[in-house]
Amino acid sequence: MLGREVLLPVTLIAKPPEEISVVTVPFVSNLRDTLRDAHRRVREATQATAKAQKIYYDRRIKPAKFVINQLVWLYCISSVKYKTRSIAGSRTAA
Repeated sequence: MLGREVLLPVTLIAKPPEEISVVTVPFVSNLRDTLRDAHRRVREATQATAKAQKIYYDRRIKPAKFVINQLVWLYCISSVKYKTRSIAGSRTAA
């Protein structure tokens, strides 16, 4: 359907819309309220976890400090053509 496997149900990604209809069965009302409460709790926990992971990541990262006219290494990916001998040998032998 989406060209890839869906990882989460859409109701966990986006909040379900507020319903205006009146529910007369108490079971349905209770189930709806329970699901909305569960959704709210999951969203809060996910946001808290994301904030904690960002803090841990930011602590590990050291910003690169360069000054003007400082010599640095230039990494050029095009110079590394073949990483294994078997591929390099088969391509350069002909």
